Amino acid sequence: MHIKANHKKILLYCLAILAFTNCGGGGGGGASSLPIEPNNTGIISNKNPIQGINPSPQIKNPEKKEKDSMQPEDDNKKNNSQINADNPKVPVIKEPIRATIVKPTFTNRPIFDDYDTDKIPSDNKNINGHDQIVAIMDSDFLTHKQELEKKYENIDILKKYSSNPAPNQSLHGERVLDIMTENTKFKIVAASIGEKLGDKIFVAPSLELYKDIFKKFGDQKVKVINQSWGVDNNKDIKEFDKYKSFLLPTQLVGGEIKEIVEPYDAAEKRGEELLKFYSKSVDDGGLFVWANGNHANDGSLLYNPSIQAQLPVRNPSLEKGWISVIGVKEKDSISLVDPNSNYYAYKHYPNRLAYPGLAARRAISASGDGLASANGTLGSSYAAPRVARAATLVASKFPWMTNSQVRETLFTTTDEPELVYDHNGNLLDHNGNIDETKNTRYRLNTPSSRYGWGILNTQRALKGPGAFLEDLLKVDYNNYTDHILYFQARIPENQESYFENDIKGDRALRKSGKGRLHLTGTNTFGMTTQIDEGTLDIYKQHAANINVNKNGTLILHNNAFIGSISIFDDHTIVGADVTNNGVVKLDGKKATIAGNYNVEENGITEIDFNSTLEVLGKATLSTSTLKVSSKDYLQANPIKKEVIHGNIDEVKVEDIKVDGMRKAIAHKENNGLIIEMSRENAAAYLENPSISSEYTATNVEKVLLDIDNKVQNNNASLEDMKRGLALIEMSKEEFKNSTYKMSGEIYASAQALTFAQAQNINRNISNHLSSLNDFKTSNYEWQGWMSGLYSKGHLKEAGYATGKTDMQGELFGIDKKINNSTQIGIAFAHSNSKAEFNRYAGQSKSESFGTSIYAKKYLKNDAYILGKLGVSKFDTKVQRDLVDINGTNTTGNIKHKDKMLSSYVEIGKHFSNFTPFIGYSQDYLKRGAFNESNAAWGINTNSKNYSNSNVFLGIRGEYTVNSYNFNSYITHSINVGNRSLNFDGKFNGTDINQHFKGINQVKNITWFGVGLTKEITPQLDIIGNIDFRFEENHKADSILSAGLQYKF
Repeated sequence: MHIKANHKKILLYCLAILAFTNCGGGGGGGASSLPIEPNNTGIISNKNPIQGINPSPQIKNPEKKEKDSMQPEDDNKKNNSQINADNPKVPVIKEPIRATIVKPTFTNRPIFDDYDTDKIPSDNKNINGHDQIVAIMDSDFLTHKQELEKKYENIDILKKYSSNPAPNQSLHGERVLDIMTENTKFKIVAASIGEKLGDKIFVAPSLELYKDIFKKFGDQKVKVINQSWGVDNNKDIKEFDKYKSFLLPTQLVGGEIKEIVEPYDAAEKRGEELLKFYSKSVDDGGLFVWANGNHANDGSLLYNPSIQAQLPVRNPSLEKGWISVIGVKEKDSISLVDPNSNYYAYKHYPNRLAYPGLAARRAISASGDGLASANGTLGSSYAAPRVARAATLVASKFPWMTNSQVRETLFTTTDEPELVYDHNGNLLDHNGNIDETKNTRYRLNTPSSRYGWGILNTQRALKGPGAFLEDLLKVDYNNYTDHILYFQARIPENQESYFENDIKGDRALRKSGKGRLHLTGTNTFGMTTQIDEGTLDIYKQHAANINVNKNGTLILHNNAFIGSISIFDDHTIVGADVTNNGVVKLDGKKATIAGNYNVEENGITEIDFNSTLEVLGKATLSTSTLKVSSKDYLQANPIKKEVIHGNIDEVKVEDIKVDGMRKAIAHKENNGLIIEMSRENAAAYLENPSISSEYTATNVEKVLLDIDNKVQNNNASLEDMKRGLALIEMSKEEFKNSTYKMSGEIYASAQALTFAQAQNINRNISNHLSSLNDFKTSNYEWQGWMSGLYSKGHLKEAGYATGKTDMQGELFGIDKKINNSTQIGIAFAHSNSKAEFNRYAGQSKSESFGTSIYAKKYLKNDAYILGKLGVSKFDTKVQRDLVDINGTNTTGNIKHKDKMLSSYVEIGKHFSNFTPFIGYSQDYLKRGAFNESNAAWGINTNSKNYSNSNVFLGIRGEYTVNSYNFNSYITHSINVGNRSLNFDGKFNGTDINQHFKGINQVKNITWFGVGLTKEITPQLDIIGNIDFRFEENHKADSILSAGLQYKF
């Protein structure tokens, strides 16, 4: 078969030119047009690109083959003949184009110390690609579909787009898939493009299948697709006008093949549509990985890759998403007779595979050896999936990277080809000695004409890019900002990445996005680093100037060095400048800016008091802010230290800011910036404090002064230092909240609750005593009674935490007439009360049991005198937030037992409907000792006695209608005793006596109440009362009670 001379038709079977380049040598990216074992078939000859198919033999165990008669020369020995992929006649400059920036130089200045490598972090997360979809388009995944679905956890095998539904049964795709997924957990999309017509085995990709594949990727940022096949013709695509017709030369879609010839323009049109799809897919994150090629149809050597690999030459927009992979031999013994001799690592096979040629700028090399299942076959088909695998892992490790950046990362982290090792695996230098540097990195900034950018090193690629090169960056217009070319690190908020390689190159880094980037290597790339957003951490040497813009942060770690050291001129330091309009922070003992440090108006310099920023040039700080921190305890007496060494401009005192309970002033001294820092007085540190907070801060200051004295006398314990440092590290708001927790006011305020609890019980008893006049007039000698009460209110005093209270209680008692003028009785009471305080003060609960005896004597003219004597015990539980030695919260649960003795006497006169009276009460309370031993700022104290002395003036009224008796009263009491509920104690672990304050007893209390008694029978009454307690012009309590009384 042949093509007519006018070339209007193309042989339909040229579909076989889309051959796999792997297992059998063969072209274009794959092994061969695969019979049962892949062979190299279907490669278009460069002599007659439209003639029939010329199969070439499969290569097995190539070590046994004769040496290639065209053994390639070492690129480095050919007059530096690195190629320019766009114009192979123009050599590329090997040395990076340095930024045209004039930098200061310094001599006789100290060079940075050794790096503190123990503190340089490393991102050692296991990356298995579980979050990534990767696609493969290859021969056949349908024959063993069920087996593949069992073998791979997550594989999606697509249907075949062909009128010939039968798979071609080639194992080529499965072998490529094995390599691509080794030790990963990728989600796989597998597409079958293998065809078999008669004895012809070939591949026939389709645009429809491509579209299906890319739909499966969804919104994944980088979409890697491996294609171990292609069209080889050894031509320069620039001179090959009909190249589009070879992209999809035939389609077995939509009908049977009835002709063996086809118009060129039909194939050309399909190729044009595919190119548009490629371009759109690349813009959407597609990363196409192609096998570079093996051999021509006639077995001859190829100096150019497949047409697919060359496409960016004619279509530059594809370059950012295009990789061509060269297959090389992993290990090649130097001696032909001694297998244990020295060997080359990653060198072209003796019968070498295709060179990258015009694709060198987008090419990388990897092992072309098949796995065990490949039966010794080799080819660039097996190299491509290794690169696809690495690309997918890099995309997983750096999820913010674009397809172009993943590609750049692979290309700039490669190994040198043809390195020599001894039989023990030691790297040898050019003299045959062991190379102690163990540096295997590809050294050039341009690609090799035979190996592209070097040998794939996946582990190094997972540590980030190794160079920022104009030649790689310029292919993606998204790398430009303000017409300047950068490696764009657009890291989103809450993401953190590590670049752990030494980064070289002729271009710069731009950090944007609110995330964080760590540079842990020695960086020698040129141009000015821009930090527009987020944080950039530098741990070692950084040769480039740095601009920290308004929303950016630069962190210099211990011994970071901004500048470089010239290898000439006696190791002169070449300075680099830092311009700060954001935040520059020193995290370590020392860092050096070997140039000028210019801080603009909005710039902030953050530095620890014990650290030094050395500026070898000039430091301009006068209009900026300096924020000084300290990790050590500071005394009230100031300490002076130099924090910036260099030629310092004027510094304004108001521009010095400190964290925590510290104060600082700054001045110049010997061209350095001197800071005098001291601890601020704890009480003065607070802003607008409450009475409680200010008083507590005064107590805290006593402890801090004691620690100051111990520090000066060198007898401060570790616990002392921790205690003090935790407090002075606090912000004003944190310290204010801590004072509420350290105040101990609840232990004073809780006694107010105890007195209020007792007063509410006594009020209920008093209501009963007021009804004894009715018992006097009855014909019965005994009276039993019971009552239940509930109260709700609050404890409140300006400057202290307010407590919401509630109480429930039960009382019962019995009365006895002694005679017509004397009554006695006894009452028993039980109650529970609770107070919830705001401002972290805590919660207090109290349960009481009490007994009271009382008596009433009627005097002449309806006058009377009554008295009551009672004793109660209280079990009090306090739960509150405490501050531990590190300044963090802990919870305290304290119990103490209290006792109260109470007495009351009253004199009054009964009138027909009202009774005026005067009374006096005296209560004594003994609060038990307690110790909050579980917190450094907990309180321990001994027991304490309190008293409550009140004079009462009041009037009661009553009115009876039928069986209803209505009564009311108003009483005012004046506390005439010591109303203080304060106490003395100590903070745990200190010897300083402290005075603790809380809510005190109020002076004036007014009671108002109304009641109703319903006579059910002459013996049985139902009683209800509501009482209100007012303290100092505000309502403090409401008490609701109900009960029964029975005469007998």
